Amino acid sequence: MQALFHKAGNVLVVRLIGQIDFESADLFDKAMNRRFFSEKLIFNMEKLSFVGSSGLTPFVGTIIRMANMNRHGISICGLSTEFRRMIETRATRPIRVFHGEHDAIRAHQIEVPVAQPVPQPQAPAAPPEPEVQSYPAQAPTYQSPQAVHRSVEEGEPSF
Repeated sequence: MQALFHKAGNVLVVRLIGQIDFESADLFDKAMNRRFFSEKLIFNMEKLSFVGSSGLTPFVGTIIRMANMNRHGISICGLSTEFRRMIETRATRPIRVFHGEHDAIRAHQIEVPVAQPVPQPQAPAAPPEPEVQSYPAQAPTYQSPQAVHRSVEEGEPSF
């Protein structure tokens, strides 16, 4: 099996060509291990086949692990019926499946969202602090009603 890599805009396309057997599945796993987890990935399996199931299980395991660990999820195109059944029955996170590579690339450029967990409601925010008003440093002086009456009679303003 061969893996040919090419960039299509902001997407990394991995074209898988040839037959899967136990050795090629192991090499594929080592090549993918801890790589490409931040890339938008499309696996094109149009020209991939398998003989027997010896390499199929580890190969599908690698694809599933990539789907679970990649922050963008992964997309697959050109799947045969056998590959599709195995991947769908073992996937724990949605994997986008497209008929052809062009459709998958276009979907990534449009940003088809991968299913994400629903955010949990947050506790309501604390009420705002009451507004504090500052008062003049000097307290106002008050006059008794008699003092006001006297000042008015004498012609002095009471203010």
